[in-house]
Amino acid sequence: MKLRCLIFAGIGFILLWPGSLVHAQQTTTVRGQLLRNGDPAPGVQVTLGNQAVGRSWPAVTGKDGMYYFYNIPLGDYYLEVLASNPPKTYPFKITGLPYHDLPRIPIN
Repeated sequence: MKLRCLIFAGIGFILLWPGSLVHAQQTTTVRGQLLRNGDPAPGVQVTLGNQAVGRSWPAVTGKDGMYYFYNIPLGDYYLEVLASNPPKTYPFKITGLPYHDLPRIPIN
């Protein structure tokens, strides 16, 4: 009886385990810095967007000019910097590191 329970539990685990991998989604933190005349640019609004899913995430740079977006799924994105008129857009791809560092962006 005990062996039968272990066998059924093992079969159930094997059947359910691959399904949980399909639904698991890797995420990362996207971070970067904006510079104005070589110095950090605080208080600048930026937007991270993904056109494929029609979703965007807003953020504002801190005192150090840094912005962060947390728990972002892998895929193709764009960063829109709203300090410029018109706003500037920078496309990039997230491939799966714990952090995705974007290059420093100079703004006017």
